[in-house]
Amino acid sequence: MISEIFVKFIDLKDMRYKTLGDYGMGMNRMWFSVANMSRPAYMLAILCHELVEYFLCIRDQIDEKIITAFDISFETGRCHGEPGDDPDCPYRSQHQAATSVERAVIAAFDEKWTEYEDECVAMFRNSKG
Repeated sequence: MISEIFVKFIDLKDMRYKTLGDYGMGMNRMWFSVANMSRPAYMLAILCHELVEYFLCIRDQIDEKIITAFDISFETGRCHGEPGDDPDCPYRSQHQAATSVERAVIAAFDEKWTEYEDECVAMFRNSKG
């Protein structure tokens, strides 16, 4: 049973691994970490993506440890794209549904998806580690 949801906006360098959004569960508390970005709408889009993805994974009984292990493995060998877009991703359909919500948030704030994506890519390109 979830009794709390905790959200933290932090620098990319302080994430558990190289990602713009992360989540987990501990002691009946669901937590989310979102990387600081130039616009609040971008951060909200990532948070909404992570919320939807995680709740869908809970519904579909995909363990968070499997998600994290896949993500870390993917990010360590990162060439291009997101872990959730990989055909072998264990939570691919949940990620795709969450991306639809993410796109809706960007559109609701009258932001351009391409500019949002450009910032996401630039953050990885400019980060260390």
